Amino acid sequence: MKRIYIALIAFTVVVSASVCGYFLCQKSADNLSFLMESAAYGSDDSFDINGAAENIKREWSISSILFKATQNQKDYTEIDYLINKLQSLAKAKDYEGFRESCIEAVFRLRFIADNEHPNIENIF
Repeated sequence: MKRIYIALIAFTVVVSASVCGYFLCQKSADNLSFLMESAAYGSDDSFDINGAAENIKREWSISSILFKATQNQKDYTEIDYLINKLQSLAKAKDYEGFRESCIEAVFRLRFIADNEHPNIENIF
């Protein structure tokens, strides 16, 4: 009987961790998406592109710990590459490239958020 209780407790812990991880990733993805969409649609000659790139990089450095632990490594690497690319594009004042990279990163973040719902396959 003890084993059944231990198994139920372990199951509850795993499901709870999965659901909490999902909601934390969703929140982080929403924050990053908001920053990148704001930067993508505000990137013109009068826009502080370097400040936007720094804000995105700062938010990513906090969120990347969670994404690295909970997401597919390939998806994480692609988003990490795009976000790191933003700083070099900002320094070069490449507004169009900056906008495209922001939009692509937002697309990938939403793809991850939509495909990582807590279900049996993702929990175990």
